[in-house]
Amino acid sequence: MNSACIFKGLGFSPPAHSRNDWIGPPDKHSNLRRVIFYVPPKESPLERRLREARQEAQACDQRFWARHNCAFRQEKEEFIYSRLKAKGLEMRDETGQKATLNAEEMADFYKDFLSKNFRKHMQYNREKALFIIKLWKIHKKKVPKSLLHHGKNPTITTKIIKDLIHFCNGSVTEAGEYRNKCNFL
Repeated sequence: MNSACIFKGLGFSPPAHSRNDWIGPPDKHSNLRRVIFYVPPKESPLERRLREARQEAQACDQRFWARHNCAFRQEKEEFIYSRLKAKGLEMRDETGQKATLNAEEMADFYKDFLSKNFRKHMQYNREKALFIIKLWKIHKKKVPKSLLHHGKNPTITTKIIKDLIHFCNGSVTEAGEYRNKCNFL
C-alpha cells in the first residue's frame, strides 16, 4: 500500500526530507487521524513487515469506525425522528431549529445502540489484541531476550502479551474462527 495515497484528496503531504511518521487530520467518517508512515531508504524486511502490519491495522480501524459511526448517526436520526413523531412533533421547531430530545431520552438510544453492537465491539477489541500480539511477534525478533525476561520473573511486556493471548484464546471458542481480514461487521 502506498502510504502517500492515504491522504490523497486531503491536500496533506509531509516534507520530502521527513524521517518520521506524519499524523494527518481526523477523517470525517471514522474520526481517526490517518498516518503517513515513514519508509526508510534501506528498509529491512523486518521493518517492512512491521510497517505493513501497522498500515493494515490502520486501514481496518478506518473501515470499522467509518461503518460504525455511519450506523450510529443513521440510527440516532431514526430514533430521534420516531420519538418526536410519537410526541406529535416535527424534526424542526417553528423557528427552524432542529428539534432535540432530552438527555434521559437519548440515554435510551445510547444504551440500546451499545447493547446491540456489543458483539461487534468485543470482536473489534479481540482483533486489536491479536494485532498487538502479531506486532509483538514481529518485533520481539529484534528485542534482546534479557528485556523480555529477568531471571524467573517475566517483565510487564511478557505479562501483557500472555494476558492478551489468554484473552484472544478465550474469544476464539466464543466468537468462532479468528478472521484475519477485519471482518467484524
